[in-house]
Amino acid sequence: MKKRSPRVNSLEEENIFVSEFVKRQLEGKLFRAILCYKYKLARILVEGGVDVNCRLRTGVTPLILICDQEVDEDMKGMQLRLVRCLISKQADVNAKDNFGRTARTYAFLSGDIRLVRLLELCGPPAMTWDVNVSFNRRESVVITSNLNIHFHRWESNDFAQQIN
Repeated sequence: MKKRSPRVNSLEEENIFVSEFVKRQLEGKLFRAILCYKYKLARILVEGGVDVNCRLRTGVTPLILICDQEVDEDMKGMQLRLVRCLISKQADVNAKDNFGRTARTYAFLSGDIRLVRLLELCGPPAMTWDVNVSFNRRESVVITSNLNIHFHRWESNDFAQQIN
């Protein structure tokens, strides 16, 4: 068996480093494109093979980021097309960020019912509970399940009684 020279191994390691560097750069460009509402550029990057399940340090995926954005009606169609594109490239609809929230939760909190329904139809059926404790000691619970969306606000003491 022929041994590889140290020079060849070094070149392979450099190629791996460069490819990882390029991969991270493209993922960063995808996040920046979404943040700047450049949905066409984001779609080109996604269709070009950028990892649709990449994450920021906060656990945010491109799908979560786009579902968290509130856009004007003229941009709504482009936003929905990008979400469909991400889902068609196997973006994880049930991925959670560091706060335990999914793209569905952010879509619901942004107030876009069309986006919530798209995520419900494209992803596997799931029940999502999101409990937020705000500064005035109230708790909000968002429950999404099988296209039925419920939002209720309880006093802190009443929440435990309603669950039981």
